[in-house]
Amino acid sequence: GIHIESKGNILPVKIIIFDLGNVIVFVNQMQICEEISVWGGSSEDIYDYIFLGGIETKFDQGEINPFEFFENIKKRFNLNMGYEDFKRVWSGGFIQNKEIFPLIKALKPGYRLCLLSNTNQIHFEEIQRKVSILSEFELFFLSFQLGVRKPNPSIFQKALVHVKAMPDECVYIDDIDAYVEAARKIGFNGIVYQDVPMLKKSLEALGISHIV
Repeated sequence: GIHIESKGNILPVKIIIFDLGNVIVFVNQMQICEEISVWGGSSEDIYDYIFLGGIETKFDQGEINPFEFFENIKKRFNLNMGYEDFKRVWSGGFIQNKEIFPLIKALKPGYRLCLLSNTNQIHFEEIQRKVSILSEFELFFLSFQLGVRKPNPSIFQKALVHVKAMPDECVYIDDIDAYVEAARKIGFNGIVYQDVPMLKKSLEALGISHIV
């Protein structure tokens, strides 16, 4: 069911902050690893190294640049792969969640829309080029630019400073419970994204209008 922690809100919501991955675009990490494995290595080993071994975290936090990220993976698996091929494959594993686009467009006139994401430079540049709905968002809070990832509370605090609002004037939408919980801890309204109909109900429960 819908779980919204009501804190007896006094301030109406003004700012709606969306996560990117698996809310606006679906990302298939294993598909990316399978495509890299064409150049060498096994997809499981590549997955473990990138997503469980900590290198993706460094990339998402801007500690290493895109070329360094590529070089690390290339060396580790002795890939017979060029950087342009890598960029293409790395940013190829996503599908737009077009079902949510009309809701975003409907919310835009009444609310400030922002994006807050654990993401890296290659992914974000590619998604921004291909996913036109991102033009509806006023501000982007991206881990690789801010040097911090969810669920670290400082990513939400940095967002608050930029939007110049109180936490209870913001609602944060993410598919991962722990990230929503981190936002709630500093006073945001939080919604765990499951699907668009549930999201509309949760927004209505927070008094948000303009929902088609």
